[in-house]
Amino acid sequence: MSVDTFIQAFESGEPQALRTKDILECFDGVISDRSDSYIDVAFGPHNTSSIYFEVAKDTDTGVTVNRPCGDPGLAKRLYRLMQLGNCVLFTPGEDGFIVISEQAAEHMPDDMKECLGEPEIAGNEEAFVAMYNNY
Repeated sequence: MSVDTFIQAFESGEPQALRTKDILECFDGVISDRSDSYIDVAFGPHNTSSIYFEVAKDTDTGVTVNRPCGDPGLAKRLYRLMQLGNCVLFTPGEDGFIVISEQAAEHMPDDMKECLGEPEIAGNEEAFVAMYNNY
């Protein structure tokens, strides 16, 4: 079964646009394939993931990480992506979610907060990588 992890950005409860150019820069140097709707990233021959978003458009409100690999490099790049806006990382069926600041959690829609529970707040890259690896 395939696992998907989502990162979505919000501002005042509404989707927040992130520049596609900025999203791509988070993965600079590890993109192994690219289309209008996804990029494949590789951290070695057995550490690959597909990241879905509107690559061909100027902005998108988040990404879907399909089959997140276990390489710490992916977590570090997802942290960079989380810094682009008021982003929330979650996996359906899992309890909780990760944000990198209390402010990001405050921008989420109320019904999403109710559904996902309490946030884990990762104040820096090291904390984010640790939380992501235990998520």
